[in-house]
Amino acid sequence: MEVKVAFTKENEDGKLQKQQLVYLIETLTFADAESKALEEVKPFAHLGSDIEVAACKRVTYDRLLLDEVGELKDKDTAFYKAKVTMNILDESGREKPTSFYLLVDDTDVPAAHKTVQNYLKDSVNDYTIDDVVKTKIIEVITK
Repeated sequence: MEVKVAFTKENEDGKLQKQQLVYLIETLTFADAESKALEEVKPFAHLGSDIEVAACKRVTYDRLLLDEVGELKDKDTAFYKAKVTMNILDESGREKPTSFYLLVDDTDVPAAHKTVQNYLKDSVNDYTIDDVVKTKIIEVITK
């Protein structure tokens, strides 16, 4: 589930500012995803301010290509969603294009594209990397 949480936090100047964070949470239910996301932001929210789940949607990533589970490498990295189309033989023996999604943490789109290429380099099937886009996800929670 991809969960967007909105809350108010105090910045370095002592001023209150609204913020939205997006988490990718491995779970089966919306309620569990929302609960885990709320727990994640609770330490950052200004005391007494409302924390709300602004959005919660089911997403599918066929593989997470992450250096360290859930954590970004450093402040210069982000999570990128890569769409890959691979030609796979169906039951009748004909090639059928099948799309799937990968989540990669890297420094930019070209680096994420290269990471996907390295992951697929030993594939026996023909494939194309259709798209690599930066996401707003700040953390992957798999616990």
